[in-house]
This record gives sequence, structure tokens and C-alpha cells, in this order.
Amino acid sequence: MAECQECPALEAAWWEAESGGDKAKAAEALVTARRHWRSHMAEAEGAPA
Repeated sequence: MAECQECPALEAAWWEAESGGDKAKAAEALVTARRHWRSHMAEAEGAPA
């Protein structure tokens, strides 16, 4: 996970949307980041991502 190139970009997109005040965009970015994070957790548990 530490070497993942997508994680920082997804987190930055969420922070940008959150700070911009667009609740819909922030929610979408958060869901996308969580979905990506869950793929890491599935890989760690041995399940296919």
C-alpha cells in the first residue's frame, strides 16, 4: 500500500473537493478512495481485488 501511486492522488482529490465545499463531489471522491483502499485490504487478505 505504501508504494501505491493512486492512493495519494485519490486522497488529494477528496481533500480538494472537501475544501471546495462541493458536497456531492466530495462524497464521490470519498467513495472512490474507500473503494480503492478496500482493494488493498482484499489483496492483503488474499482475495482477488
